[in-house]
Amino acid sequence: MATVKIDSDSDVSDIKMEQNDGDASVVFQCKKCFVIFGDSVSWVYSSHNIGTVTLHSVTENLAETMTLVTSKAESDLGSTYTILRCANCKQDVGRVYKTTPKRLDNIRDRFTLEIMKIISYRVGCQQQQTAVDRDELLSIPSAQFLLTQMRKMQVLIMGHSQQLSAIQNCLEIEEADIS
Repeated sequence: MATVKIDSDSDVSDIKMEQNDGDASVVFQCKKCFVIFGDSVSWVYSSHNIGTVTLHSVTENLAETMTLVTSKAESDLGSTYTILRCANCKQDVGRVYKTTPKRLDNIRDRFTLEIMKIISYRVGCQQQQTAVDRDELLSIPSAQFLLTQMRKMQVLIMGHSQQLSAIQNCLEIEEADIS
């Protein structure tokens, strides 16, 4: 099992996902006590501006506080959220946004983890240690983006299928006329 380390000195915008380990899931853990919070199977979104990854489901190792906080940071200014804490070591590790600007609607009511407060590893990695920086974590596409791309491909495939059917029909008609 490879340990994935997030380099706190690297710039979040430099993150790139390595694809050499196939479709292996990435598991997210508390940086302080190493309990598991979730994995990339429940990946929803990543934000370079906020420096976070967002999951739609997590383990019971995360606890949500009841206090609402209003953000004063430029990246999510005016958003309100509750804090996510590691249930084991009580360290704040993320947020659950309750209100967001329109551009962040896809992370509202989801589990948003701060990449500087988590570590991760790739399941089934053959190497002892793999250095994975923050850009790698942030480069997994959002579910909405993937769905949009799949729908575009579906429309293209259906269009090509109809064109092929029309060509086949024309050829069958020509063959019947020749016979």
